[in-house]
Amino acid sequence: MGIAIQELLSQEYFKDFYVLAGAKGLHREIQGITVMEAPDAFHWTKGKELVLSSGYVIAKEPDCIEKAFREGSVQKSAGMMIKRERYLEKIPEEILELFDQYEVPLISMPFSAPWMEVMSQINTAVLNRTIRRLRINTSHMTFQMSNFSYKEQKIKRILQAMEAEIKNEYLPGAKGVSRHFYMIL
Repeated sequence: MGIAIQELLSQEYFKDFYVLAGAKGLHREIQGITVMEAPDAFHWTKGKELVLSSGYVIAKEPDCIEKAFREGSVQKSAGMMIKRERYLEKIPEEILELFDQYEVPLISMPFSAPWMEVMSQINTAVLNRTIRRLRINTSHMTFQMSNFSYKEQKIKRILQAMEAEIKNEYLPGAKGVSRHFYMIL
């Protein structure tokens, strides 16, 4: 559950952000955010994160990106955003070529964009997209709800949609996940 980079960049807030390389990967899904300010930061990515950077680590250790691509770490990420002209006047051509080769979007973020605001906008977009997706997925579910209040029915629909999504993406073969979520509520 997340949002495609292309959909994120089409939102008004991101109008001054643009793709530097890896445009063929704009379909990649963002499920979270991570910040890269250490040369080995990609080592801890799990996948589908949008990696944000000021460019400091690339300016200090330019080989770190090439090494992360060799290890396959960057390819797991959704893409990367670098703050425009913070530490790098220009992204080295070799780095742009790697992002193009592996179809991982490299996005230029305006220098003036505050980190907190960028992260908030990304998280909001991911959450809104997930909520819309959950609403769509509830239409195919059949269950008896006449004994539940309206609020309980909504909770049950959301939990069943989450259960279906979790089973499909994370826990193939899992059963009864929504019952456990519902018990927590």
